[in-house]
Amino acid sequence: MVESRFELIKNAQFLSVLGIDNKTTSAYYIGHCIESVADQVIDELCTQLTRQHSNGTPARIRVDTGLYKIISDRYSNDSIRDYYVRHSEGDLNEDKKLVSVYLSYVDFAGITQSIKEQIKNLESEGLSMLATSIVDEFGLKHFDRHYSFYAKNGWFICQTYAPNWNHSFDRQCHIRYGNILNAFRLILNDTGIDLESSFAQYVSAVKGLTYSSSKIESRTVFGKGSSLQIACFKDKVEYRFTRSAFEALTAFLMLNGFETQAATIISRMNTLQAA
Repeated sequence: MVESRFELIKNAQFLSVLGIDNKTTSAYYIGHCIESVADQVIDELCTQLTRQHSNGTPARIRVDTGLYKIISDRYSNDSIRDYYVRHSEGDLNEDKKLVSVYLSYVDFAGITQSIKEQIKNLESEGLSMLATSIVDEFGLKHFDRHYSFYAKNGWFICQTYAPNWNHSFDRQCHIRYGNILNAFRLILNDTGIDLESSFAQYVSAVKGLTYSSSKIESRTVFGKGSSLQIACFKDKVEYRFTRSAFEALTAFLMLNGFETQAATIISRMNTLQAA
């Protein structure tokens, strides 16, 4: 980077001699360039380690930029920041020395410790994120809401508001749906109960909504005859789980950070079935 930057500035200066105005070199402040390289290296490392240790969950390893952005960070050492500000262009060896100075200040021990701590908890954190998406989508956090889960004709039914075309490009909605699909895939692997297929059909329909076709047609049912049937109406969606499917869902929540919530759900299931 330092050598390429040096050549770029030198050639830009020559262009200026020829009367060609070139103002872009101001963007190549040496401190910014060094930290940009560090950013990329750290990001690639985190991506690689995340892939190795997250087991396909959405959890991601991240490093606090304050551990390596020691020049630009507002809490950075004043002396090192001044050292880079005072740097004069035009000497490649001096530019290289700036890299050595930078590396001597980077908190490599802190970076290593941070990554190791995250690796230990990465998969469990990711599974908790999947469980959170289930709780949010199926309304399993509060049972006094307008749409609360209930039992009918052997089904345990969770309700939510009907999606519209805004959901087709809502990033947070897509993340939540992706998390639920990942969770359902894990449930299928563990129990043999397939919740994923019908939910995938439903998600595909939501993503296909447009301004002119803003809602899924009322009384559309995804996953007929399966462990999860999804019935769409004008103002709501019903997720209809068989008892075994809902128990598998509850077990997933219990194992991944929602023990108290799962116990409440089981108690309510038994009450509903007894009634």
